[in-house]
Amino acid sequence: MLNNVVSRLLPSNLRRSPAADIADVVFGVPVRKLGDWPVVVEMLALAGCALSTALASTVGALVCFLVSLLADAYVSRTAGRLDVVLELDGWGNPLRALFRWAVFLPALGTTWYVVMPVAVQVAWLVSLLGVLWVQQVPPMLRFVADGPQPVATMRCARLFRRVARVPVTFVVLEAAAALAMFEFVLPVRVVTVCAAVIVVDGLATLTSALRLSRSRHHDEDELHAGVEATNPVVAVYVSTETGDAGQRLGQWIGTFTALPTRPLVIVRQASQLAAVLGVSGDPAGDDAPDGEADEVPTVVWAPSARQVETLCSWGVQVVFCLWTEPGNADVWNVAGVTSVFLEPDDSDEASSVSPLARVYDEIWVAGPAAIERYRQTGVELPDERFVIIGLPSAEQLPAGSPSGAVQTFVDQTARLASGRR
Repeated sequence: MLNNVVSRLLPSNLRRSPAADIADVVFGVPVRKLGDWPVVVEMLALAGCALSTALASTVGALVCFLVSLLADAYVSRTAGRLDVVLELDGWGNPLRALFRWAVFLPALGTTWYVVMPVAVQVAWLVSLLGVLWVQQVPPMLRFVADGPQPVATMRCARLFRRVARVPVTFVVLEAAAALAMFEFVLPVRVVTVCAAVIVVDGLATLTSALRLSRSRHHDEDELHAGVEATNPVVAVYVSTETGDAGQRLGQWIGTFTALPTRPLVIVRQASQLAAVLGVSGDPAGDDAPDGEADEVPTVVWAPSARQVETLCSWGVQVVFCLWTEPGNADVWNVAGVTSVFLEPDDSDEASSVSPLARVYDEIWVAGPAAIERYRQTGVELPDERFVIIGLPSAEQLPAGSPSGAVQTFVDQTARLASGRR
């Protein structure tokens, strides 16, 4: 029942931080068998901890503290909607940890133990500073759909995971300190050691971030060599805030991978990586003949316009855009690159036409009816700007201008790659 209520009240495309999206792509997201209930359990446990403190029940406060700690660690790994809402409202992992300790410590009546929540906040702060330092100019990262990720991608993902999810070391040390405070031999020393270790752990994260920042140029050189080796003549640009990246790219991925050279998929938003990799890993699907497989595309996350331009300068001749959105402006004016809007919609509705289509060098549509829709909505373009390709199905799609000779999708792409229009 709770999951149904959350699904109705909260939008499905809530934006998370790029760090969280990349950590989820590389390390996966556990199956959310419990839905959004763990968030409710955490909130109830915090309320129970506060109530137990008010009633002078130390045992009750400890139990509620441990429950909220474990629930928080679980919630940070499952990317539920309620958790994202808490993050967007400023109630992220550090603040929830501070609140957890704030309602637990009064039950103990010892001021020295405040060293533990202070250490936790210091560890979170230096970890976040390290990630923010890297994200000032986030690196381009190459992703592999099926198989181990490149070394540079793994280093960056491990760093991002440290702030996107509650680290296991934090959970263990906080739990150990809380138990020591309740009833343990030499509790002050145990708490002090836990506090010192958790600060060192945070400083280690900051050190990793600084190392990653220093290796940026070397990592980009390796990425350049790897991408250039695939001869990326054709690129597919994915830049959208909608949730249909996987569906839209999936319509055409089999056609793109049937081209003579491996396509380069440039992803602008980290939130689209999971969907893109999901359809890029098996482009031919079950239709591929035994023993034959199309080339898996090269997927690169390029979060800045400068990085997109840099990628296109590594041999790209043609860029296909699947959405007519202002975010595609990054590839409209790249020197020496032909921009193509690949119209995915065979709908008869005029709403499927966007005036932004005017900025593309060519518009590839399903048929003459699509061209007529453009004219009916006042988007007047000469016939030579249109290429008829039919609906996405296979690499041998017949393609041609409204009045020209029919050629295949592959032939039309080769024409643009050679500089002919």
